[in-house]
Amino acid sequence: MAVPPAEPAHPLRSPAWVAFALVSLAVPLAMMVPDAWWEPPPPLPHLARMPDALLVDRDGGSVSLHAGTPVFVDITHEPCGGPCAARTGVLAALAHTAAPPAMLSVLAAPPTDHPAQLAAETTDRWTLAWPAGPTPGDLSELHAAWVSSRATLPASALPGGGVLLVDGRGSVRGIFPANDDGIAAAQAAWSHLVAESDTSP
Repeated sequence: MAVPPAEPAHPLRSPAWVAFALVSLAVPLAMMVPDAWWEPPPPLPHLARMPDALLVDRDGGSVSLHAGTPVFVDITHEPCGGPCAARTGVLAALAHTAAPPAMLSVLAAPPTDHPAQLAAETTDRWTLAWPAGPTPGDLSELHAAWVSSRATLPASALPGGGVLLVDGRGSVRGIFPANDDGIAAAQAAWSHLVAESDTSP
C-alpha cells in the first residue's frame, strides 16, 4: 500500500517566521516602555569646594573655577618634579583625545620652565593660570581643597597626588591618579559630568 506524501509544513510554523514575528513585536513594545522605567546613572559625588580664587592667564585674562564650565585642574608648581610631571602627563593625554576636555594648570607664578608650557600650546583647551599680581601668589586655599578632595582615599590610591575634575560651580566631582587608569577614569567621568550638566535644570 502506497504511503501518502507528507503534507508540507505551513510557512507560518517555520522557525524563521517565528523569530521574525518575535522581533517585529519586540521593537514596538520596547518603544512603549515609559521613560520612567529608565534610571540614569547616579551623579558624581561632591568631594570639596574650590575657592573662587582670582587667577589670570598668560594673556592677562581672568580665570575662574566658578565660571560655569567643567574643567580638569592640576594645582602644580615649579620646578616640576616627578608627581607634578605625572599629573601634567595626564592632562597631556587628555589633550590628545578625540574630544579633549577643558584643562587648567594652576601655578603660584608665571612659569619659566614647566612641562605644561609647551604642551598647553598645542590645544586651546588647556590654560595655564596663576594668582593675579606681580609677586608669587598664595595657593594655600586651593591646596586645602585639593587635600580635602582626597581625604577619604589612601595615598597609594592616588599616585602623583591626583588630578581634579571641577564642575562649573567650583565643586570637585572627581580626583584621578596620575597613571593610565586615571586617564581612562577621567575620560569616563568627564562624559558623565557633561551629560549630567546637560540634563540639570
